[in-house]
Amino acid sequence: MGRPKGTKNKTHRIWSKEKKMRAINLVVSGQQSQTSVARSLKISSGMMTNWMKTYQEEGEETLARRPGNHHPGLKAMKEKASAEKLKEIEILELRIENERLKKGYMVKGRGKNKEFVTSKDVNSKSLKDSKK
Repeated sequence: MGRPKGTKNKTHRIWSKEKKMRAINLVVSGQQSQTSVARSLKISSGMMTNWMKTYQEEGEETLARRPGNHHPGLKAMKEKASAEKLKEIEILELRIENERLKKGYMVKGRGKNKEFVTSKDVNSKSLKDSKK
């Protein structure tokens, strides 16, 4: 049975590269099986398998890296940045619209159907209908 919900994992250990290499060397040299090394270290066989796979594919130096998200706030920062970008774009669009109104013309329609109309030619009711 696992740990009770809402409690911290008290058995969380950080394994140094040297300790991982000692365990890997026992398996590679044929002195012990991967399962028996994992059992003696009191780790899961999956963790031992991951160490072996990392060592075989990427080498000894990559064992020093710790897994997990090293920048947990990065996703929130990206989401915040995109929301801020949208606000900036909206503000810019409003400023452009204000400048056009000051100069006496408006934009009617969108995309290919966009046309520039002087404010003398348009009454406010028809402009509201075209924005919908």
